[in-house]
Amino acid sequence: MRRVPVEKIQKGAKLGKSVYNSDGKILAKQGSELNDIRKERLNQLGYDSVYITDLLSNDIIDDIISAELRIKSVKEVKNVFDSFERYLERLARPSSSNLKEARKMEYQTTRNMSKVAVDLVSELLNKKHQEINMVDIKNSDGYLYQHSVNVAVLSVIFGMKLGLNQKKLETLAIGSLLHDIGYNFLNYDILKKKEFLDQEAKDIVHAHPLKGYDYLKDNFDIDAHTRLIVLQHHEWVDGSGYPNGIKGDEISELAKIVSICDVYDALTSDRPFRKALDPQEANERMMVASVKQLDAELVQEFVKIIIPYPVGTVVRLTNNEIGVVEDVDLGFPLRPKVKIVKQVVGRVELYTRDLMKEHNLLIVGVEYELPEVCLQ
Repeated sequence: MRRVPVEKIQKGAKLGKSVYNSDGKILAKQGSELNDIRKERLNQLGYDSVYITDLLSNDIIDDIISAELRIKSVKEVKNVFDSFERYLERLARPSSSNLKEARKMEYQTTRNMSKVAVDLVSELLNKKHQEINMVDIKNSDGYLYQHSVNVAVLSVIFGMKLGLNQKKLETLAIGSLLHDIGYNFLNYDILKKKEFLDQEAKDIVHAHPLKGYDYLKDNFDIDAHTRLIVLQHHEWVDGSGYPNGIKGDEISELAKIVSICDVYDALTSDRPFRKALDPQEANERMMVASVKQLDAELVQEFVKIIIPYPVGTVVRLTNNEIGVVEDVDLGFPLRPKVKIVKQVVGRVELYTRDLMKEHNLLIVGVEYELPEVCLQ
């Protein structure tokens, strides 16, 4: 199974992983053949890329969390956002009953999110492997909800690798799920713009951490560490972040963890103004960002849990050969075994190159379109 931009899906490919809307409804089912009609439908639904299986990449890779829990988590985040209009309407009519009801709504939604956070941590603690070998596919309409869940999953896995206890992992999860809640008070449709944000739009975006913090600061169900995640997840270690321009050790460690996972998930997601980066490209961007923005020591630990070329990825080597990754040594993820596809007279030849042994060969990058020989 491999992730491919929809426009590069070739003949014979099938959907490797079902895609859902933010209400949990299946939009396209795993195993569906991706003909031109279905490809156009995926584009209309806001999907720029999907996971596929084809002649080379036909292994099904387990998701990091179950589809059921992911759907439940996304729906709960969406419920929090959807309830805000009713919440703000009650605040606009500040009678004692309306204010009381608004506060009750706030507490109920955050309690529901806390339950989801506990479920996420529980499921991830029971997983055998704690490496990231795939990223979640998001559609443009539900991006904010799906992104919040993915950041929570990444943060918990990273926290586990750092040895955090269960209580801190649950704090990471709830903080991640709520980290963008401040967009409720803003016109977050600007996130769908097809160009980079102008200064006015940036000012709106830069307000969301403080708006979210102000919303949660009097909620006794949300502890101080969670509120700091919401407030500080865009603060950079050199002081150039927002909303308060703090730096270094002034930033909560948990907020630094969420910042890293937030950036990684954004880089590996399709956005209106650019396509998703592959995991290895994202890792390289993260290392660059660690010079000024992200905590360098934490970034060095984070990239260790990312498998840059997961099993099923079609890659090009420095000798110009094309093949599919068939096995990854977690200790040396850049040196996998690659099944090479080569056309010789009258037949297709498959053989394996072990990059742990062939030191002169490197992976140049990911290939999305298979050679013609692979489609015959």
